[in-house]
Amino acid sequence: MFIMRPPADFHHWLSMYLPSSITRDAWPHWLPCLGSIFALGLICFAGCSSAPVADEVQGDSFEQLSAIHQCYMEFYTSKKKPPQSKDDLAPLLTKNGHDPVSVFKSKRDDSEFVIVWDVKPTSNDPMPVVFGYESTASDEQRMVLTTMGVMTMSESEFQSASFPPDHTPVTNNSE
Repeated sequence: MFIMRPPADFHHWLSMYLPSSITRDAWPHWLPCLGSIFALGLICFAGCSSAPVADEVQGDSFEQLSAIHQCYMEFYTSKKKPPQSKDDLAPLLTKNGHDPVSVFKSKRDDSEFVIVWDVKPTSNDPMPVVFGYESTASDEQRMVLTTMGVMTMSESEFQSASFPPDHTPVTNNSE
């Protein structure tokens, strides 16, 4: 078995791969410079901003809409048709460990989520179609349920979003 080993004179072997300006005596001084450049690159890449702080109540609304989305998709996949009401999702929500009554009530504003029923969640539209959302905005933001999943939208994004045909979104704001 052939094992490749460096030559006995390591500095000679290194000089074959390094530029000629880096000599045997300069090598130890050059290494910290390389380390400093690498560390500076990592600092610049990481940036100075801190991680966003999660809104605990917004997280609850996100989880609720995610549960509705998951069950909506599961219903659509198994039945080959979209659900028509909360009653269609109730068994799936219970099976997945969610209360089928409280999951439809936003913990941010304590009002019912607006869900547009009978929407095919597979859309060829370039923009996701909003088919569920919080009825009021909180701090100019709404949690919305789209054909692509759950996301947060500003009021301006919400007003210009795609909705199912024959649905007029509720645009009142709580603030």
